[in-house]
Amino acid sequence: NKITDEGIRRLIQLHTLNASFNEKITDEGIRCLIQLHTLNASHNKKITNKGIKHLQLKILNASDNSGITDEGIRHLMQLYKLNASFNEKITDMGIRYLMQLHTLDASYNEKITDEGIKHLQLHKLDISYNTKITDEGIKHMQLHTLDISHNTKITDEGIKHQGTNVPIAKLHTLNASRNNNITDEGIKHLQLHTLDASWNNNITDEGIKHLQLHTLDASWNNNITDEGIKHMQLHALYASYNKKITDE
Repeated sequence: NKITDEGIRRLIQLHTLNASFNEKITDEGIRCLIQLHTLNASHNKKITNKGIKHLQLKILNASDNSGITDEGIRHLMQLYKLNASFNEKITDMGIRYLMQLHTLDASYNEKITDEGIKHLQLHKLDISYNTKITDEGIKHMQLHTLDISHNTKITDEGIKHQGTNVPIAKLHTLNASRNNNITDEGIKHLQLHTLDASWNNNITDEGIKHLQLHTLDASWNNNITDEGIKHMQLHALYASYNKKITDE
């Protein structure tokens, strides 16, 4: 990649920068980009707390970048979207100050736990491969999009209607792939438009039959069959290695 600090430092009107995998872009290059609101610094450890601390970022991808830590993000009070996957230098202590945060990717980062997210008003949450976030952490949230693939600490109890509390029935998109603790019982009262039930044989025709799905992934799940989908008005269907969904 031939884009370096020298090339970007004069772009003082720049508002979006992708510096992923490009360590020729460093703290020195971005420090003068005062208009910058979107930064992808993933896989680039030459961008650190020092470079971002004076920026007014709204969107930050710090995936697999241990140079960006709690100390760096706690000053980003306007941050709207954060990717902290594969970065255990971003923990509960850092995200607790981000009261404007709308979207959080905490996948593969077990330093972000129930304690860190409980006061946030998140809209989209990815906690795949993060078993430190459990039913307790999400049960009072009003999420729109939730990825709990490969996270068996999220169960039906976490996603279904919570008695007199505000329900998670506003949930629009759910990825329950490879999470067999999500079953028909958990999803049947949700108002889902998009469901990934791949590799999850505990989601069956019985669970999906009352849903008004637009998109369904039933790959590697032979408990979802022609019978379950026949009345659906699907826009997209993924059925790889599912012998129970046929052309009929």
